[in-house]
Amino acid sequence: MNLPAWLRFVELSMLAAWLAWRFYRPWLAGRRQALVPLLAALLAMAQLLLEAQAATDPFTGLLQVLPVVAASPYGGLSVAVFVLGVAAAACMWRLRKPEELARVSAAVLLVCSGAATAGAADAVSAAASTGEIAMSPTLAVPRSATTTPNPYANDPASAQRGAQVYQQYCVTCHGLNGDGNGPAVAGLRIKPPSFRNPQHFLAPGMDGAHYWVIQHGDGVPGGMPAWQGTLTDQQIWDALNYVKQLAAR
Repeated sequence: MNLPAWLRFVELSMLAAWLAWRFYRPWLAGRRQALVPLLAALLAMAQLLLEAQAATDPFTGLLQVLPVVAASPYGGLSVAVFVLGVAAAACMWRLRKPEELARVSAAVLLVCSGAATAGAADAVSAAASTGEIAMSPTLAVPRSATTTPNPYANDPASAQRGAQVYQQYCVTCHGLNGDGNGPAVAGLRIKPPSFRNPQHFLAPGMDGAHYWVIQHGDGVPGGMPAWQGTLTDQQIWDALNYVKQLAAR
């Protein structure tokens, strides 16, 4: 269970216990219980931020993902819990006998929080596949590509096979050592990128994006061609795993 899920469990348990207590001991109420809806509001906002953070990638920051998550039904309910929780806490703190308001607040917040919990996973999944990732100033990749797993990530022989693919198809542009200075560079309009960049090519969760680039090319005249149809899926993955070895060096 991840941290947002734990926070949801704490929030729902707290609100359910508060609602049960309001019906079991309705006369035992005081202004101090205003801390319960306030804490629920803070927990809802913390979950929203953590879920949005989970949908980021090395090329897309939290500020870009947060509006997408906040615009989802899950995000809307989380914001509603935050606003209602703060408002309920403020009102209960001012009232001398907030018993009725406490029962209503507990019920509303519990329902909204439960509904938000049901949509959290879908909101994160949608945010993780929405829009594009700017791989370079001239190359954008669909964010959905990052969900493609690398089937040969744990295959030591993959990079060895990829070295042969690289030598045959890639070395003329990208260079023997992956520095982007192959023998054909002088006649290219766009200089190939260097593969000797671990932050770019070894970034967690980005194998699918790099795989997409090899498949489709950069779509720019005189740029990298699309290798889909020329190379098999396994050859593309093998070549990528070899490129990651070059980056690691």
